[in-house]
Amino acid sequence: MFDLEKIVNISESCLVTLITSCLEIPHKETGGFLIGKEDARFVMGQRCDCFSLDVAYPVQTSESGKSFWGPSNLTAYARIKDAIDSMGFQIMGEYHSHIENVPELSNADKKFIKAELEEFQQKGISPPRIEMVLNIEPKKYSRRHNRRCDCTYFKKRVRCNIRGIKNPLNGYSIMIGAYQYEESAEDFIELSVHVP
Repeated sequence: MFDLEKIVNISESCLVTLITSCLEIPHKETGGFLIGKEDARFVMGQRCDCFSLDVAYPVQTSESGKSFWGPSNLTAYARIKDAIDSMGFQIMGEYHSHIENVPELSNADKKFIKAELEEFQQKGISPPRIEMVLNIEPKKYSRRHNRRCDCTYFKKRVRCNIRGIKNPLNGYSIMIGAYQYEESAEDFIELSVHVP
């Protein structure tokens, strides 16, 4: 079962944006902001405190390739953060995709996030910090399915299968993992992910 203090609840609209932004260019990494709040929600039939993700915003001014993603225009990146803050929304963290990899933070990911957290602290910003990683794999299915999108839970992660892209038997399998930096341990802990 879930560790009730470590759940990331993804709304339908946020899930749609996460998946479509990754499938727009499935051969390259992509990423952006996760916008939401700490909230009490019903998850798996129980009311619990969780990180509720309502919106995913794909960053358009970025550099990306098969094994990297990052903002390329830091002025635009800061402007996006400021705009989200000024509208009264909270940036809960960021997401990025991995190609031909697992939905886990690489050493380069961890180094980038720690540097970003130090920058936040210097500016007096300390938002709850979630880093979500989505692994994308093309799939060929042997038969048609009634449900074109289904999600399955694997321990703390979720796998979403999207079928019927250009052809009823073509699709993608997307595994979602979420992590939070634990300052006291100076390490990242994996969070439980829940989707609608």
